[in-house]
Amino acid sequence: MASLTATSLLLLAVTRFFCHCSHLRFVTRNSVIAITHHSSLFAGVNLINVQHSTLNFSKHLHLTYHIGLITQGTQSFNAKGKNVINGPGQLQLMDPGITHDGSSNELKVSSKIFSISVSAIHEFLDQKNTSLLTFSDNCIEDQSLYSIFSQLHTHMAAGYANTLWLESVFLSNLTLLATRYGHFTEPKVYCLGRSNLAKLNAFMHEHIAEKLTVSRLANECNLTDIQLLRQFKALTGITPFAWLLRIRLETALQLLQSGIRSTDVAMRVGFYDQAHFINAFKRAYGIKPSQLY
Repeated sequence: MASLTATSLLLLAVTRFFCHCSHLRFVTRNSVIAITHHSSLFAGVNLINVQHSTLNFSKHLHLTYHIGLITQGTQSFNAKGKNVINGPGQLQLMDPGITHDGSSNELKVSSKIFSISVSAIHEFLDQKNTSLLTFSDNCIEDQSLYSIFSQLHTHMAAGYANTLWLESVFLSNLTLLATRYGHFTEPKVYCLGRSNLAKLNAFMHEHIAEKLTVSRLANECNLTDIQLLRQFKALTGITPFAWLLRIRLETALQLLQSGIRSTDVAMRVGFYDQAHFINAFKRAYGIKPSQLY
């Protein structure tokens, strides 16, 4: 992809289309974090900028595809039984539902992230809704695609005026990324008693606003509480509660970005204590729900 001309850079500096953005910088005991969230011209595509130091992310998952690009420093993560170290020039590709962690001991690590919904992937790549894009590896080294997606992230977050150019380049290179490093398959069935992980996940989504106990989830699978806890963690690497919490928080993020008030969102996703919701959201995303507006 050709670099921007001086005229394009001038347009970038003086012209903006509407872009929702929130920013926060805060200090924890062992790290400094600056996180910026942006919406984009594409429905289902959100942009994140992160700066941190000596930070450890516990095991978690996303409901969306994440394409990550580290622009400074290195970060290690564990996913699918592998420990990976990635840095500038490499793309971190994370499918929805893959549990992973993350850590870095460096003084400064900066990264750009595309968060893309499953429905958006189906629409962009013209695939049927029952198929699932699976990336063959969680970390790939492709300097050309890294450079293109890095530029796209910068211009999409800043509100680059030439939306036709952005749409064309983003869609063509997303297709290239999926073709080169991924494949579409029917989702695997991971059994949990008489049910399976996909059905239990759907049950959690359907009853997200309700009080869901281990016993209720185990009953859906015709398992005892202990059997469910053991089998679920063996499949996913985390507990059913941690999985459900992430579903609630990821759903809350989507609702907040659609403009729904924080107090209404909390109730919709099963948080009956606003302070609990705010604290859980901040631990997951680095900002308070109100700072997304």
